Amino acid sequence: MVKFKYYAVAIGRTPGVYTNWPECKAQIHEFREPMYRSFQNLEEANEFVTKHAVHSTIDHSTPLLTSSKRGSSSSALTGMISQTGLLQREVLQA
Repeated sequence: MVKFKYYAVAIGRTPGVYTNWPECKAQIHEFREPMYRSFQNLEEANEFVTKHAVHSTIDHSTPLLTSSKRGSSSSALTGMISQTGLLQREVLQA
């Protein structure tokens, strides 16, 4: 018997639960530090996304720092920088 898999994307282009690998991969491929996992159970997949999903206002399709900005104090990166140097992201309210 083939078991159905659910692919939970908590951090990626569009967080959510996907039912096939190609759709999931499209959300995480070349995405900086994605968080995803596969599950046999839809409820567990939804819980994972709800618990870990975050979003940011950064447009990930453009570089964070352009060559014209190199050497200056400004960049395309906006938001608050945490003590670890990572962009703080607001937890999604499900």
